[in-house]
Amino acid sequence: MGPLTLQAFTNGTPDLRHALADAQHFLIEDRMFETVNRVINDINAAHPNAPCALQLMMPAPTTVFETSNWAAMMNAASDGCVQMWFATRDEGFTPICCFRSRSTSFQPRAPLRSREQIQLACSLAQRLDLLADLISEPRLVRRRDLGRQMRRAAERATSGVAPAAWHSVSWTVGDEVCPKSADALASHRLPLHFARAHWRKYDQETAHSELRPGRPGHWVWVKHAWKGHPDYGIRLHHYTPDIDPDGKSAAVIADAKRSATEQARAAAIEAWNGRA
Repeated sequence: MGPLTLQAFTNGTPDLRHALADAQHFLIEDRMFETVNRVINDINAAHPNAPCALQLMMPAPTTVFETSNWAAMMNAASDGCVQMWFATRDEGFTPICCFRSRSTSFQPRAPLRSREQIQLACSLAQRLDLLADLISEPRLVRRRDLGRQMRRAAERATSGVAPAAWHSVSWTVGDEVCPKSADALASHRLPLHFARAHWRKYDQETAHSELRPGRPGHWVWVKHAWKGHPDYGIRLHHYTPDIDPDGKSAAVIADAKRSATEQARAAAIEAWNGRA
């Protein structure tokens, strides 16, 4: 958890604390969100009347994105909706809206009342959707133990109960994969840890592959899973993805933009046909 989420956890209701404890946490640097914001602005300028269509392929059932000023939680409900919660430094997590994956179905939640508030919620959801797309590149390159100060902060927020071993996992979108050693591949000796959902690309069609708009190749969505064994410890993660928009990440950003553009175009055509 980042500092803003830890504050919300400390002051939150039992249900909110439970959701945040189960969530996977992504700390988003300003440069990464600025890149996402620029891409979405370009798409909306090209397709100004397109409905808010989202893929919502989230890396975990409950995912928290946190920046320096705000945090958003995406929670997959049992009815197929993805609920979005929003928090700032002054206000804790508040339910904003609910989307259905791969559709334009949008259900605002209180306290959204005006058209402007609904548009802002849709705009935020577009950006979170693109963030999820970018971080679905499974190229983990660095892992380090969290410092003593952050471990103590997490311990205080959880009412004095010491957390399991926390690790910060960081990578640059589009970077090369660091090869694992033979020992690291021995899963029966790994501590219990969460493996986030992600896309896997194949050159040829497979039994469960699908085509993605604007992207070459055949893709399989690998679902999240807990791996390893608690006898070897419990490893909890928080993620700090980075982006290099003019270098290593350029190709991935271009693919994500092309895919989101195709999705916006399809949503606009569907909306136009519905009015005809």
